[in-house]
Amino acid sequence: MNSHSDHLILNSNSIRDALGQIDTLGKRGTLFVVNDVNSLLGTVTDGDIRRHLLKGGEVQDNISSCMNKEPLTVSSNDTYLKSLKKIREKGLSIIPMVNALGEVVDMLDLLNYRSRLPIDAVIMAGGKGVRLRPLTEKTPKPLLYIGDKPIMKHNMDRLKSYGVKNFWVSINYLGGQIVEFFGDGTDENISITYLSESHPLGTIGSASLVPEFMNEDVLVTNSDLLTTLDYEQFYLDFKNENADMSVLSIPHEHKIPFAVMNTEGKNVLSFEEKPTYVHFTNGGVYLIKRELLYGLEKNQYFDATDLMQKVIDRGKKLIHYVSPDYWLDVGSHEDFKKAKRDIEILNL
Repeated sequence: MNSHSDHLILNSNSIRDALGQIDTLGKRGTLFVVNDVNSLLGTVTDGDIRRHLLKGGEVQDNISSCMNKEPLTVSSNDTYLKSLKKIREKGLSIIPMVNALGEVVDMLDLLNYRSRLPIDAVIMAGGKGVRLRPLTEKTPKPLLYIGDKPIMKHNMDRLKSYGVKNFWVSINYLGGQIVEFFGDGTDENISITYLSESHPLGTIGSASLVPEFMNEDVLVTNSDLLTTLDYEQFYLDFKNENADMSVLSIPHEHKIPFAVMNTEGKNVLSFEEKPTYVHFTNGGVYLIKRELLYGLEKNQYFDATDLMQKVIDRGKKLIHYVSPDYWLDVGSHEDFKKAKRDIEILNL
């Protein structure tokens, strides 16, 4: 996969040079025209070049003669999401990302990514997977294959597709195998840092081992979930509600096959004929302001439910996000078999 540097071209180059570079990029052939200090001057596509040549231009002309001098850009210090709506409406896919000095520092690639969320991700991968024995006796649960890759790879690839680049992975049981499989992420243009638990730290305690997050908001997720969760919508809901923490919730219906009486003492007040009650359960995926995680006591056992209660007790805002998307906690042999069936039709 190309990096933004593959799209850079100096303003001193010719249209012929640009054509050769665009040819190597294929459908991602948008060039960012920069000067010798990397400041963005414009963008060039094969369409820009064709229009220039049809007007009588020559391939030996300077690239600046056909560039778009007012390109749409995204800022490296915003959340990208406001820009994304405009970009999608215009049908654009490769957009230069600039800093406050106007220098190209990255790019937004909507051909290979669904979004570009400004979040870090912490993946909890230290559990023993006891309920999946004997499958987990020699293989950690995150590395059990569902379809053509391990379950944790499905999770990481989906998060990557939403532009997440900074990963922290909590490991304990057979953690060396996870490190060997995923490495440091360099080959996939991401960063993976491992949090090695010397003892079990619960479902969120290992987040206390992160010295510093890169972004203000952090997604924490279990490694053994199979989901088509739209992380952009999850994040937008979190930000729009100005929440301190959001938890993915999974609705479960409970149908009563009889008429239910509403009573007060001995008195029957009304009837409900075969009602259905909906309960919301914890889906094991959270968005959290990093300050809450900085407040965790380091290297101490702590569950995500403990943090949620702490948020409530302190009068901060805890919300839940009801996802319409597929979700499965692969915790048992029955769930594992279901996941291997479902993966054939899921858009992961």
